[in-house]
Amino acid sequence: MDFFNQLLNGSSLTTAVDRLPNMYSRVGELDIFDRRPQATTNVILGYRNNEVVLLDPQSRSAPRQEANRETAKTVSFEVPSYKFGDVITPEDLQNIAAFAPGERRLELASEALNRRLLKVRKPHDISFEFIRMQALKGIIQDPTGDVLYNLFNEFGVSQTTIDFELDDVNTDVVGKAEDLFDAIAEDLRGDSMTHVHVLVDKLFSRQLRSHPSYEKYLTGHSAALQQIAASRQNGSDPNAMRSVMIGNVTFESYSGKAQNSSGNSVKFIADNTGHAFPMGTMDTFVEVDVPSNRLGQVNVAPSQEIFISEEPLKHDKGIDIDTESNKMCFCSRPEVLVKVVA
Repeated sequence: MDFFNQLLNGSSLTTAVDRLPNMYSRVGELDIFDRRPQATTNVILGYRNNEVVLLDPQSRSAPRQEANRETAKTVSFEVPSYKFGDVITPEDLQNIAAFAPGERRLELASEALNRRLLKVRKPHDISFEFIRMQALKGIIQDPTGDVLYNLFNEFGVSQTTIDFELDDVNTDVVGKAEDLFDAIAEDLRGDSMTHVHVLVDKLFSRQLRSHPSYEKYLTGHSAALQQIAASRQNGSDPNAMRSVMIGNVTFESYSGKAQNSSGNSVKFIADNTGHAFPMGTMDTFVEVDVPSNRLGQVNVAPSQEIFISEEPLKHDKGIDIDTESNKMCFCSRPEVLVKVVA
């Protein structure tokens, strides 16, 4: 007996379980980026590399040292668009039972529309997580692997990579963590931070957690154990149990992935790799939303991240749902983005 005949016979559905894909959102939860909606569709960032120099001791009659004339530079980014849509037709609803607990009944058009409106948001939400992760890498790629912007090249800086050599039992992982912290602190010119956070893949995390040097560190530092215990009692951190804390550096296991438009699985962090960045900065990480390609949004800073519109088809043949988002995340000091490898 099919589902529709069961409906006609008056049977009821005890429970309804909608098996949805994983929606990774950890980078968004960390609240790293300062969101700045703007009315134009490109981002222009001006910066200056101001240096403080030591003065040479001289005789009282010697000429003074002159200040360097450092000119401002700019980098420009065109913000890409992300578009997605769906259509509800009578064929999607006719003779279809409502997917809800209780006495079975036919699905209402309003229920189907609400479900589709939630569905069309999800590709944008997971894309936002992907975009934010790309900004933390410093090399912004699309889901197919093509590079859109290399922030290191744009700003004329190089990326620091620290090899933790976790396959060597003699590696001093505490010293490596200190090197990582120092590298970021030295390059964080004009800004401040609270600590360093590192998102690593699960293979890196497992090797680090089981490394003899880390185990020795925990054994000899009761303060470290207390710090870990306190963090795991923090209800606002859903991943506390997956974190390794060494001094002011937190390594967190991250397993974000999704499918691209070709159906291929895309891991947000490569195997045996991690990406470190400072937390608690003031203006290092920026998230920009620009207007959608709609007449009513021209030259107006958007109030929402995703623009969703519904349009009835001719002759009441259905409803077309159109969505668009226009977002870019970037780091204004990409030299603080340190890559770690196992």
